[in-house]
Amino acid sequence: MNETASPSWLGRFERFTAMAGEPLFTVGNSDITPLSGALFLLLVAFVVWGAQRLESTLQRAADRRPGLDRSAFFAASRLLRYVLWIIGALMALHMVGIDLSAIALLSGAIGIGIGLGMQGLFNNIVSGFFLLGEKSLRIGDIVSLDSGISGTVRNIGLRHTLVANNDGGSVMVPNAELVLKPVTHWTLDHASRRLHVPFSVGRGVAREHIGSLVLEAVKAVPETLTGPRFAPDVWLTEMSPFALAFELVVWVNRDGVERAPYMRAQYLAVIADVLAAHDIPPPLPEPASHLRGGADGARLPPV
Repeated sequence: MNETASPSWLGRFERFTAMAGEPLFTVGNSDITPLSGALFLLLVAFVVWGAQRLESTLQRAADRRPGLDRSAFFAASRLLRYVLWIIGALMALHMVGIDLSAIALLSGAIGIGIGLGMQGLFNNIVSGFFLLGEKSLRIGDIVSLDSGISGTVRNIGLRHTLVANNDGGSVMVPNAELVLKPVTHWTLDHASRRLHVPFSVGRGVAREHIGSLVLEAVKAVPETLTGPRFAPDVWLTEMSPFALAFELVVWVNRDGVERAPYMRAQYLAVIADVLAAHDIPPPLPEPASHLRGGADGARLPPV
């Protein structure tokens, strides 16, 4: 029984190897078989896995060294990962017998694909390399985009950058938007930001009195910066018969930068409390103007 089974299994193995060696298609002068295709995919998967493990190991090592610039190290390790991907793919092509000169043919096909609708993907990938190489954007930076998105950079990927907003969400921003459109970088040179908080009071109160009350109150907010460069100020921005309009100009630290909308609300609450505590009158309501009936639409004088 074993003598009959062995030739049977041997025949199946021979048929399998023959099928695995049958050419599926040709790249340049190289025949691509199921066996070489499987070997290529296996090698590429191993390179991708190894590059990711190496990047994770390097970043964990960076976390254990407090004095190291983590953002620069992240960019370097991420670029190393992508370079290893490219080298690994070229090595895999060579190991399965593909002439690397045939890559010129593939690049032509890729160029056609880009022209047929892959421009966005290609632009995002190239922009991702620019962001990582130039280090103009780092992990932990606080940015505001031209599209209205604001938040903290959490990850810079090959196609998109992850920005965490103040509402607990994460926005995947295409890398091309960060390269080609205006980006306000709040923490590029320093971790502080100037906020403008408008408010109004009624007439009949000295503006110096308003300024001293508000400035003394906002200094108690922990996020407020003080000193010659960052001293808060109160500007008189408008006068009318019914109100004085002011604007609190205040610098906040990094915690305040991350929560800018909340900080504006907090400063408004502090201003409202101090004005109420000192019986500062609110703005008077402006008299309503009524339209006459008729085609001319003339206004009546204030009542």
